[in-house]
Amino acid sequence: MATVREVISATSVAVTMLLIIFWDMVTSSPAKAELRLIPSISLSERYDTNIFYAPTELIPKGVKRDDFATILGTQLQLFESRRDGYTKITAGLTGTGYANNPALNYVATQVDGVAKLDDLIGQLVDGARLTLADNFRYTPQPPGFLAGDKAPSVTDPFIRGIQVYRANSITNTFSAAAAYPVARGLDLRGDYAFSFIRFGTPQIGTGIGFFDTNVHSWSVGPGFRISDHQNFNISYLSSKTDFVGTGSRFEFETRGLAAEYQIRAPTWTAKANIGANVLDPGDRIFPIGSLSLTGKFPQIPTVQVMLTRTVAPLFFGTFGAMISNVVSVSSQYDFSRVLSMTGSANYAINESAPIKTTTFKSVGTSAALTYKLTRTWATTLSYEYSKLDGDLQGQPYVVDRHATMFSLTARWP
Repeated sequence: MATVREVISATSVAVTMLLIIFWDMVTSSPAKAELRLIPSISLSERYDTNIFYAPTELIPKGVKRDDFATILGTQLQLFESRRDGYTKITAGLTGTGYANNPALNYVATQVDGVAKLDDLIGQLVDGARLTLADNFRYTPQPPGFLAGDKAPSVTDPFIRGIQVYRANSITNTFSAAAAYPVARGLDLRGDYAFSFIRFGTPQIGTGIGFFDTNVHSWSVGPGFRISDHQNFNISYLSSKTDFVGTGSRFEFETRGLAAEYQIRAPTWTAKANIGANVLDPGDRIFPIGSLSLTGKFPQIPTVQVMLTRTVAPLFFGTFGAMISNVVSVSSQYDFSRVLSMTGSANYAINESAPIKTTTFKSVGTSAALTYKLTRTWATTLSYEYSKLDGDLQGQPYVVDRHATMFSLTARWP
């Protein structure tokens, strides 16, 4: 578990990255920039059949695993646009209180920021492009799958379908993506990301532990612009993951190659990525890749389909590498200008590697019906279901959960 010193150090990294993004926003020339602030608040009532996110047999006797919760949330979006760049920051604070388990009341926060700095870096290196992004999250309920209709600005390597039980956690991912034009239609591209997760004291005693984790990853390679709507990239990939507080230092590394093709049309975008990673220790080769499709249509404004396979960190139950396969589908349907429905479905299979000793299979679904009362106010009725079926070195670990929620939200444009 993370010490106070480690938590302070980890939080300072996240704050520094977000301050860099905020600095770009406040130092932009007012004459060339447009700034928008969008505040919102929400009040929700939720019934949850498993507030511990844990198997029934591991929840202490006499403690109710189901409960009603009152949730008050507030969020502020700041968006600043310029001719050759933009900055966007979303900060949210959520307080949750339980009817039967007040000791579990908590306040969670999430901050997501992205800054496209082409205008700034272009003054130093002609034609260069640079994008910085950071996502910070503090919560006692680390998510198994991404929730909501908008993904964060960076890829979180710890959200791969494994829903862990309640424990305070701090997660942060910082990324930098740069490109330099070498010739007409040819760029040299490079990416770097640093992610960490830190856990506090578990809120139930299960005997199944967490492992604080750091992940460094980078890639470099040429990018080809086939046309205004098509791109093809080749990348050399490398990553290093280490686990903290395991009694003895353990780490694994990956290196490999990947090719990516992207095509954009007026109403949809598709991307395909295929490659292979060598996992060390073990020196075994694992195929990796992804396939995504995002479309917008008159009656279905958003459809997203994503399949990914990658080598990711396994930080729950045991530590090491895992081969992670995730399928996600989400959609929105507008019945009218005031009534809409959103839905999502996720499925994941995660297996420890290079030796298969631990397996997690998980399912997550959600549906929400939203009615706009006015331009500012809206109500939402939503439902979630998740199931995690794990085999931790022969020990079964099964978590089943249902949740229903009614929300009232105000958003000022």
